[in-house]
Amino acid sequence: MKKTLQKEPIKYQESLFPSLQEAKDFIKEALKQEGGAICPCCEKPAREYKRKITKGLIESLGRLHRFTLEEKKPYHYHDFTPNHHGGDFAKLARIGLLKPAENDDDAKKASGFWSITEEGTQFCLNKIKIPDTLVFYNNQLVRTEGEMRLFSEFWPEFDYSKLLDSYPQLPSGKY
Repeated sequence: MKKTLQKEPIKYQESLFPSLQEAKDFIKEALKQEGGAICPCCEKPAREYKRKITKGLIESLGRLHRFTLEEKKPYHYHDFTPNHHGGDFAKLARIGLLKPAENDDDAKKASGFWSITEEGTQFCLNKIKIPDTLVFYNNQLVRTEGEMRLFSEFWPEFDYSKLLDSYPQLPSGKY
């Protein structure tokens, strides 16, 4: 992976922003720059983060789709992915392909269980496209970028019949 130098965030001068709206406008413009900015209100870094939808994430979604054909219920991410943690699936939830199950354990931030949505199923069947890059600011999806791609375009060697034959037994669901 090619390493790039991180640009320094744009600094601000207190006297430049007599109002909150002007500070917001400054941040909005500064987010267009690679290094982002230092927020004039809270003095924390403010920048956008681009997140690619990866082949591995798409493979995991395909496995979840396969399980759902057998039994429609939420599955724990350990059941359908070998390489991702639960937070990766939030990307797919932000564009409507997955939804997290309710969390009944106050000691945990999330349950780790996910359900595929109708849109997620349509995507797995190669009927709808999704963007290949998501852009986040302050943990919120602000826009998408890149190409709109089908499931098979993320996973070129994809063979739906092999997916259906894989994982012949449903996971135990003991988490």
